Amino acid sequence: MTTPAKKRIKPSAVVIGAGVAGAAATLELLNAGIGVTVVERDSCVGGQAPRFGCKATDACQHCNVCVAQEQVRKAFGPDSGARVLTDTQVTQCQPSADGGGVELLVTSGRGRQTRLRAAAVLAAVGYEPFDARILGPYGYGLIPNVVSGLDIERAHADGRAALTRPSDGQPARRIAFVQCVGSRSEQAHRTPEKTNYCSTVCCSYALRMGRLAQHLNPEAAVTVFYMDVQCFGRDFAEVYAACRKEMDFVMARPYGLQARPDGTVAVRYEEQAGGQAKEAEFDLVVLSVGIRPPAGGAALAEVLGIPLDEYGFLGAKSVLCPEPGESPRIFIAGACDAPRNIAQTIGHARAVAAGMIRLCEK
Repeated sequence: MTTPAKKRIKPSAVVIGAGVAGAAATLELLNAGIGVTVVERDSCVGGQAPRFGCKATDACQHCNVCVAQEQVRKAFGPDSGARVLTDTQVTQCQPSADGGGVELLVTSGRGRQTRLRAAAVLAAVGYEPFDARILGPYGYGLIPNVVSGLDIERAHADGRAALTRPSDGQPARRIAFVQCVGSRSEQAHRTPEKTNYCSTVCCSYALRMGRLAQHLNPEAAVTVFYMDVQCFGRDFAEVYAACRKEMDFVMARPYGLQARPDGTVAVRYEEQAGGQAKEAEFDLVVLSVGIRPPAGGAALAEVLGIPLDEYGFLGAKSVLCPEPGESPRIFIAGACDAPRNIAQTIGHARAVAAGMIRLCEK
């Protein structure tokens, strides 16, 4: 008499975070036949992706917003096969008794608790946009025609006129983008924020949004105040060369913004080339805010037993990429690990998911 073979239990994984990184990893795991439970602290999925608008002019600008939103729809839609728990957070994490997995306790906003077991856990909790109100001299929240890059992203995504003056709704004909707001400063304008790193995304969205502004309003003049311009993709050289012809680039970091009675904004800066203090007026000033560690990231790291780097992002950095956390069954992906744009986030999440798949299949 032959003994019937034991039925193989389908391996499972838990993905913490239902943004772009979580979506990309979830799709890879599902395609490999691994069951996925997604835990999202917010009441809806998507992370930052639903707040972004396509920046196409008469041609695609390769901003990858449509790619991000499609990943989210496929991963978390009703037919995806993933179990999605929204308004829920991980409150406990420990190795399983047999050492073959991880046991999690998750708690909903209403206090309902659920226990989960997984062969691998992924932290993909995204990032927090820098709060420009911290920088008092820039007047964000006080000067009506000073907005953040995320503000115009949201307006554009909602179908509203993104590049008009909030004070009166009139088209902005003189637009300034101020780069590195909340990035690349040991102390961001003498505040105690640890921001001495590049956020990687600001140059790409500012230049693409500037080109969109000129496409929508050919009379618009765009000025970019910058430290340097970071490469942001395979089409960087072409895009940057075109922007250099169409826009004014001023190598300077403004030190003060002031509202004028007519609604214009005076930008005060020191020109790097000559060291002279100068002033220019604009109808609209856009602060290109950077990426900060995710809200609640430190608390989640403590629960999962993973380290934080010197800036507060999840995971100790090394030459190994992707690198699991302290536990070989806990992984980190996307912008919660380090600042990344959409394409980089998706690529990183897929690479990390490959490591999770290998672990689950052992």
